[in-house]
Amino acid sequence: MRDLDRFAWDRLPQEMDITVERNRRLDELVAAAGALSDAAGSIPDAVDGIELSAVHRTAFVSLAEALREQALRLRASAAARDLRQTEIVLREIDASCDSCHALFRQPVSSR
Repeated sequence: MRDLDRFAWDRLPQEMDITVERNRRLDELVAAAGALSDAAGSIPDAVDGIELSAVHRTAFVSLAEALREQALRLRASAAARDLRQTEIVLREIDASCDSCHALFRQPVSSR
């Protein structure tokens, strides 16, 4: 029994430290998600001087708007400390970035 008590008291401070660190990182993620949503709102301006078909321009703007919405959802889930939803939205953002870059970003070799 003493071993169990010692184990519990040895682990408890570590678990408390983990919670503090997790909350600090989630707070950082809330701020980063807010900055991302702001930046995503101005992404459509990046193609103002670029010749794009109407279809491509619509797709580009739609992808930027989707990224902005995902960033807002990320901010909300991180603020709510919902780790499961935060991970889901982070994966969605990663996929959105990959999709947009695959369609619209010029490969480094052709720059």
